[in-house]
Amino acid sequence: MRTAQNLARLNLIDEYELIVHPVALGNGAALFKDLTNRLELKLVDLVGLKAGAVFLRYRPVTTGSK
Repeated sequence: MRTAQNLARLNLIDEYELIVHPVALGNGAALFKDLTNRLELKLVDLVGLKAGAVFLRYRPVTTGSK
């Protein structure tokens, strides 16, 4: 996961794709805990999956694309 955080910090990721499951465990690893700057993302796709999970696709917000 350290590689993904480094790429995010350098603004080298074009899209973020996440699948969120409807389960709360309480002590998972934080995806973006080591970012030093705010990462603004725009939701570009959302798909409901079986058992309540959702697929989310985000793109970084860049100057002029808000």
